[in-house]
Amino acid sequence: MNDSRPISDPAQNLTDPKFSGFSVPNTFPCPNELIDNVMSSGQCTPAEICILLVVNRQTFGFHKMWDRLSDSQLMQKASLSKQGVTNCLRNLQEKNLIQVAYTCRKCKAIRPDGKSECPACASREKPFRWLAIKIQGISITEYLRDILQVWIPGSQGNDATEEERQSYAEYLQSPKWKEKRKRKIKEAGFRCQLCNNKESALHVHHRTYENVGNEKLSDLIV
Repeated sequence: MNDSRPISDPAQNLTDPKFSGFSVPNTFPCPNELIDNVMSSGQCTPAEICILLVVNRQTFGFHKMWDRLSDSQLMQKASLSKQGVTNCLRNLQEKNLIQVAYTCRKCKAIRPDGKSECPACASREKPFRWLAIKIQGISITEYLRDILQVWIPGSQGNDATEEERQSYAEYLQSPKWKEKRKRKIKEAGFRCQLCNNKESALHVHHRTYENVGNEKLSDLIV
């Protein structure tokens, strides 16, 4: 469809006495189960569905697996109170519909929650919070580790050393990893294997870290 009409702001239209309709639609990927099963089953409140859709829009809508979303952003986009946002996130996580992760603002290590001190640097500064739609076989902490090159306490043994942490970061810059990354992207048809997008920058992530350094292509996902 080729429509050269200017795209109006739907939010502006909704303030008019009589809503004149949405602008020419754009699209973002959304799991079929969210509409076909989750919304129709009654397992989520309208507020939880709203938060779920906002997280979906802010991640898959911008070709990302996860996004750093603050309470104020969610409050504005979902028209909820801070307590309402907190309750929805807790309930959606308990229902295994979203994933939540926290990273230290100072050292980037994964934090166990939003309140405890950082296990790597002992900082008690409020961490960054990352949200993602729960996808089968995908861990948000593994994505954060690959993209941000953060250290997940216990991921390389309960007593992971700085040398081990640095070794993984160096491996991601090695010719061996870069060649394996190219092979995986080619195998995936130069597209994201989750949203089928091929226009944005592609990243290769680990499904498992059991074979780091000697991964099979099946251990990876684009």
